[in-house]
Amino acid sequence: KQHTFKILALMLIAALLQVRPALAQSAAIDLCATSGTIALPGTAALTIWGYTLGDCTTGLPLTAPGGPTIVVNEGDTVAITVHNNLPEATSLLLPSLAMIPDTTGIGAGASATYNFTADAPGLYLYEAGLLANAQHQVAMGLYGALVVRSATAGTAYGTSSTAFDDEAVLVLGEIDPALNNSAAPASFDMRNYAPKYFLINGKAYPDTAPIATQAGNNVLLRYVNAGLVPYSMSLLGMRQTAVAMDGSPFTYGRTVVAETIAPGQTADMIATVPAAATDGSKFALFDGNLLLHNNKTNNVTGGFGGMLTFLTVGGTPPTGDTTGPVTSNLSVSPTAVSATVSDAATGGSDVSAAEFFIDTTGVSGSGTAVAAFTPGVTVNVDGTIAPVLTGSHTIYLHGMDAAGNWGAFQSALVSNDSTGPTTSALVVSPNPNNGTADLFVSATADDSATGGSAIAAAEYWIDTGSPSAMSVSPAGVQIASLSATVPAATINGLSEGVHTVSVRSQDALGNWGAAVSTNLTVDKTGPVTSDVSAMPNPNNGAMPINSSTPAVRVTATFVDALSKIGPECVGAAAAATGDSPVEGTNHIFIPLVTGSSDAQVHAAAAPCMMGELFIDTVGANGSGIVILPSDGSANSQTENGYADIPLGTIATLSDGNHTIYVHGQDAAGNWGPLGTTILVIDKTAPTITSVTLSANTIAFGAATVTLNVTATDGGVGLNGGQYWIDGTATPPATATAFAGTSVAINTSGLAGGVHTVFVRMKDGVGNWSAVSSATLTVVQAVNDARSITANTSGTQTSNANATAGVLTNDQPVGVAGRTAGLASAPIRTSGTGAGTITLSCPTSLGTPASPAIGGNTICTNGAYRVTLHGVGGSGNQRRASKRGTYQFTYTETLNGVSSTATVTITVN
Repeated sequence: KQHTFKILALMLIAALLQVRPALAQSAAIDLCATSGTIALPGTAALTIWGYTLGDCTTGLPLTAPGGPTIVVNEGDTVAITVHNNLPEATSLLLPSLAMIPDTTGIGAGASATYNFTADAPGLYLYEAGLLANAQHQVAMGLYGALVVRSATAGTAYGTSSTAFDDEAVLVLGEIDPALNNSAAPASFDMRNYAPKYFLINGKAYPDTAPIATQAGNNVLLRYVNAGLVPYSMSLLGMRQTAVAMDGSPFTYGRTVVAETIAPGQTADMIATVPAAATDGSKFALFDGNLLLHNNKTNNVTGGFGGMLTFLTVGGTPPTGDTTGPVTSNLSVSPTAVSATVSDAATGGSDVSAAEFFIDTTGVSGSGTAVAAFTPGVTVNVDGTIAPVLTGSHTIYLHGMDAAGNWGAFQSALVSNDSTGPTTSALVVSPNPNNGTADLFVSATADDSATGGSAIAAAEYWIDTGSPSAMSVSPAGVQIASLSATVPAATINGLSEGVHTVSVRSQDALGNWGAAVSTNLTVDKTGPVTSDVSAMPNPNNGAMPINSSTPAVRVTATFVDALSKIGPECVGAAAAATGDSPVEGTNHIFIPLVTGSSDAQVHAAAAPCMMGELFIDTVGANGSGIVILPSDGSANSQTENGYADIPLGTIATLSDGNHTIYVHGQDAAGNWGPLGTTILVIDKTAPTITSVTLSANTIAFGAATVTLNVTATDGGVGLNGGQYWIDGTATPPATATAFAGTSVAINTSGLAGGVHTVFVRMKDGVGNWSAVSSATLTVVQAVNDARSITANTSGTQTSNANATAGVLTNDQPVGVAGRTAGLASAPIRTSGTGAGTITLSCPTSLGTPASPAIGGNTICTNGAYRVTLHGVGGSGNQRRASKRGTYQFTYTETLNGVSSTATVTITVN
């Protein structure tokens, strides 16, 4: 005979279902997370936490840590509602079940329901959940065991290897008085957690309850380690067969003396009581770690105890009917309830009572009794609900048999619906709409909070027009999607401007809910384009908008009276390309010339254009060069846009004026009228026809000469030029820029000689002409010196021919046309002699220059004769009279420009 023993102080008898129900049931359990006290051996009362049955209003005391063992059947739909009577937030966690952990928690005084399907038989742990700073809650006692019965009677997991006669659920735990006595457990440092008491089902030996069995019986020992340390449970004098861990059965059981059970783990063991065991025999079940004491060392009197109990042979197990009746065929309305209650499969006793609860279950026997009925093994019961329910509620009903066993609840939902559904999330698209596209209307209808009926119908209307039906999907549910398509012709028939679209929904009971509305903008006119410009303009195909963007930038302003500029995808498109009008940033350029094959690439982007441009010839809408929003997002009715046309495209355009056509597109898809600007292309350089200087020959040190350039440009006109002196025809970096066609050149620093003045001209777009030049001669006479050795004669001559004359070193050296003339007669500048010097130009040296000065002259070719006149009676005296230094000045003349220098003659 099978016997089931519930060792916990509080057993969830109400949740015990029949061994093998015909159908899965709904099990509703209320747990109260609360505090209490416990007196352990050798200590004063300690504060503990745990769970009691009910919603915290029943007053059930908590006398041991932990909670009731919850027993449900395989396939049951389980709803555990936790009511928090603690001073801090908590939650519930079932680690081995497929549930999303609650990391939000239940505040003090609040409650929450946790739903799951018990789809696999086994033994599971339930405990406080994963909240911040809640690690002390399990150690304080917030834990318990969940048993899911197998559909195969008398087995733990539906197999013969897991068959048993007796069953004991053993929840293992411990207590550290330092934590439990703490005034603020949440502040306790769990790293210092050191348990002193070790418990089975919340009790320490000698207060633990024995496990009654019979000789030869298979006892299913169901261990749940709810503690924070591992335990190794051993059965003295017997072996155990491990059949499952954490609710997962082994294919083949294994025989063990003891099995270590980790914190949070469950283990199912089957021990077979020896057939020869006599009544009164006891088998010690204990922690194999031998921590068998109660906050004392083992050698101290009174300290023995802890995690220890006994299997007792010959104990008296429960007999007769121990399971309550099964409730089925529950039917509810806002005013009445009826059901079938049967004990036929759960003990065979007569059903003697039945009761029901609304929304929340309570202590068995405290519910609303059904109408009187004649007891029997199977009965039909009826009850009256007063007052009449409104809204949506859950009715729980169960029965009691003549043996006093209450059965499990069956639940059903009842609704009294007089309010229509709530309609929300109304969307119309596309919006704005230009009347060329159908309008899609969608919304959500929800009756879950207004009666709980299914959504049956919905309708929409525009402004004050007649309603039209909408589709409801899926059918027969409390929350459904609504949709309808309004033909484009209907939208096109509306006037331009803002219209109101309204939607309402109806439930299955015929209740219409309140309508919700949204605005629909009908816009059939495209945006106005203004302020079209192209920069730089004019352009020669090589002038970029900035140093990092080799393109001509076209900008424009778009204004729409009703809609935003550009479809919704424009901003995303701009972001995807990385385009930006900010100087110095990178751009994606559009290598597009009207009529080229590249135009087809950008035609595909038309739905996402806020605008487009064409060069010279206007193409189909959407086939032009894309214009993007200047601020990166088209989100208003006035937008500035831009497009960068690569210089490679500009360079292919012919010289002359080109028309840039620009228009914008609004969010409704309307293209506006064209705006234009003229882009001037000038790729032809200026032509220089003459370069002259105001003076081709200047004296050394002259301040300036004027450079005059005659040039023509067939395009946008001249825009100054550059000049440089000497070097090559390649412009140096130091070339001097000038405006106009003439400039005063600074010549004060030019050396004597022949110089080349180079010049080039530029037009308005930066095209440079070929380099032209003019010659500038700087006349510079150079001081000379010569030496003559005096002799003893009275008259002595010395000639300087043309190659050694005064012009020999003068600039420009060797240039034809230079002439020399005497500027001042020679004078003695040193020496005390009375000798003199005379300059002349005999015909053998050249032609005398005119005029003569004091009888002195030189030749026009620069040659001259020096005649020394000595005085004295002797040769030595005459020689001495000649010695000294003499100087005269002369003038070099070229092209009418003169320069004077000094000749020094030293007579030794």
